[in-house]
Amino acid sequence: MRQGWDLQIETDGGPISVEELADFLSHFRAVYAVAVDMNLNVDPLRLSPDALGSARGQLESRLRGMWWGEVGRYAHSDLGDRDLGIVEIRRDNPLGMFMEGVLGSIALAVIISGGTINVGGIFKAKLPPLGKGISELRKAFGWQPRRRRKIPPKE
Repeated sequence: MRQGWDLQIETDGGPISVEELADFLSHFRAVYAVAVDMNLNVDPLRLSPDALGSARGQLESRLRGMWWGEVGRYAHSDLGDRDLGIVEIRRDNPLGMFMEGVLGSIALAVIISGGTINVGGIFKAKLPPLGKGISELRKAFGWQPRRRRKIPPKE
């Protein structure tokens, strides 16, 4: 049975950068796919701090040092009925998304991206602003922060 998480991403209320949103979702999807592939069997209803810490450690160990091509393959892999999907997006402050997929894998991706989870009643997660989330995800892969390059104006 597919279930989901209500994700809240902190924003400043201004326009959301398409680049940052795309980067965040791509990296988040890759971490989620690796967690699904590892079959860590994290049950959010029965999470103990020890079990969650163990699963997180295993996932972080697998992510560290992945090269960009491998991350891209995971970000775009066919997960069949375990795929991650956005069911609803709410443009509030914070930005809200309801994502469905493998609950434990979503929980681990939230935590790796610097967020926190709450399983009381409905599965809820709070995530940091997109830039911070991207930084946390890149750090999990062992990557440096991305440097943006200016495109010089054509004369």
